[in-house]
Amino acid sequence: MSEKVATGIPGLDEIFQGGVLKGSSVLVEGPPGSGKTTLGLQFVVNGITQFDEGGIVITFEQFPDQLYRDALSFGWDLKRLEEDGKLRVVCTSPPVLERMLRSTDGMLEKIRDEIGAKRIVVDSVTHLHRITDNLILLRELVHTLVNGLKLLGFTALLTKEVTTHEPTVIDFEEYVVDTVIRLNYVSLPGTAGARRWLEVRKARGQSYIDGRHPYRITESGLRVFPCPRPKQRELTVRGLRNAVERVPSGVAGLDEILMGGYVRNTTTLIAGPSGAGKTMLSLHFLLSGACMRERGLLLTFQESPWRVIQTMNTIDPNTPKYIKQRLLRVEHLLPMNFSPEEVIFNLVKWCEELRIKRLVIDSISDLLSLVESEEVAHDLAYSIVKLMEERGVTTLMTYELKQVTGITSISEIGFSFIADTVIYIGFTEVESEVAKVISVLKLRGGIHQTDLRRLIVTERGLKVGTKFTGLTGVLMGAPMGHYRETVDELIQPLTFVSDFIDMLAEGEVDENKRKELLSNMKEQVLKVMKSLCEKYEVDYEALLEGT
Repeated sequence: MSEKVATGIPGLDEIFQGGVLKGSSVLVEGPPGSGKTTLGLQFVVNGITQFDEGGIVITFEQFPDQLYRDALSFGWDLKRLEEDGKLRVVCTSPPVLERMLRSTDGMLEKIRDEIGAKRIVVDSVTHLHRITDNLILLRELVHTLVNGLKLLGFTALLTKEVTTHEPTVIDFEEYVVDTVIRLNYVSLPGTAGARRWLEVRKARGQSYIDGRHPYRITESGLRVFPCPRPKQRELTVRGLRNAVERVPSGVAGLDEILMGGYVRNTTTLIAGPSGAGKTMLSLHFLLSGACMRERGLLLTFQESPWRVIQTMNTIDPNTPKYIKQRLLRVEHLLPMNFSPEEVIFNLVKWCEELRIKRLVIDSISDLLSLVESEEVAHDLAYSIVKLMEERGVTTLMTYELKQVTGITSISEIGFSFIADTVIYIGFTEVESEVAKVISVLKLRGGIHQTDLRRLIVTERGLKVGTKFTGLTGVLMGAPMGHYRETVDELIQPLTFVSDFIDMLAEGEVDENKRKELLSNMKEQVLKVMKSLCEKYEVDYEALLEGT
């Protein structure tokens, strides 16, 4: 097995599954400001400070003092490392470097032996074009450089400026080296700034995590966030034997519709317009888990942590205790400050480090709002579902619908195809009043009730009420018919009146009993009158005065 050299750059070694091959040549290419020189310096400095490997920096563009100054901004004291005999900064020109490589006096070999150098950075090979414009000669020159550094036993990192952002354009340098790392950034609309991406385009003789990986230039250098990839899972007999386990929702009446609760280790999408109750429904889920000593994490992009905790406390006054016991954690991120891949990376890390069992993402719409295409958004959403499933996390994701009332089909709900369960929360008009409605539209591989029920907001959160019996078109937001509860309000008093009349007709009734029955009859009649006045907007008090 080939020996690897760890770069020491957070996240980059994970992409290369331990580091780059020892003695290989690595080309780091990217536009101005993408962090090429920073990555190169970090590679050399980490070799010295973390692995006791001396290093050489060859620069064609910057004077040593400028390089020292820039490195200090990341906390790297290159002068001190030179004084300690661990680093040598060589400021030269392409023609001089060419002569150094072709000469027999072994100047680079001498420096290598003096400081024990095993790593070298050349910044940048683009300047070799100053020697010649002939592509054949340039290719031969780069070959000479790469092979010369290999013969000296260096693991070499070469930087190069890119002339285009077009990924299909491949310069000849990429064919010559062993490994190619492309740095790039994309400007985003509005105030979102730019996204930085790192992609390994080639790694001869070793495996790596492909795809684009977000990175940041921090005060201590580059920080790469490898985009997690779900594993290919094999079907096992043991998995088939496992019984389906349900997880309580924490909302009175919802478990009845779900036939016992959410299915453990699956993802539920809660879709609805703003203000319908998606977030509060999710908070019930986390608090229910905390009560059972299951750790929960809320990732929110809109609500501030203190407001979320305030809402939680109205549902369960034990919320502060749960937070103190680390049964609940709230993370608030602004979508314009983080790429979705970076968020997914952190989600996986939090769930593993904190042993999270319940996760709420509020909302998946916000998380993927700045993704450049629908296809990429679907791939990222699918990755979240599978990554959480692999880690035994039961996940709720909220999704905001644009329309205030009604949906015509489940396909209108984005990402519904990746979720195991889909719950719709919306508004509907019932007899000139706005009511909230909840329904389970999908539960993959399981049974559930298909009722449309009223969602009621109480002082302690949410509860699921009765069916909209007697009405049709509730899901569309414009129901027709007579609501059973309203009909019952009229029929029940009339039933009492009928019973009172039967009692009077059965035989002799003493005067006191007769007065009591007549009083009760009048009370029930007035109740019916009041209900009718409210329904048809008639002034009840004025009606009584006129009778």
